[in-house]
Amino acid sequence: MDFYMDKATGARIQRDVLLYMLHVALVEIRAAESLNAAKKISDIFHNLPMGLFRRPTREDFDVLLDELLERAQRWGMDDYIRNLNALALQSVGKAPRGGEEFTGERSGF
Repeated sequence: MDFYMDKATGARIQRDVLLYMLHVALVEIRAAESLNAAKKISDIFHNLPMGLFRRPTREDFDVLLDELLERAQRWGMDDYIRNLNALALQSVGKAPRGGEEFTGERSGF
């Protein structure tokens, strides 16, 4: 099923996906049993808050996701980020937002 999504909606969804990913990452840092695991996750996500603050468009948010993947690859955690992105897309898509449910079909993952 193909549907039209305006730029503002696409940007909001992608921002919400990244915020959800950050939320999960922070919980995992808190629950990490080793300092090494916490260090890896924090290194991957530490620039995300300012990136979200400074970059307002869907394209900008896509770049932020690419940057997360690049940093994750350095730690051998790119599959973790891809899986987290898929989880976030599912979770954000189920959130009521005054419109049809977003399915994540347009994500690159």
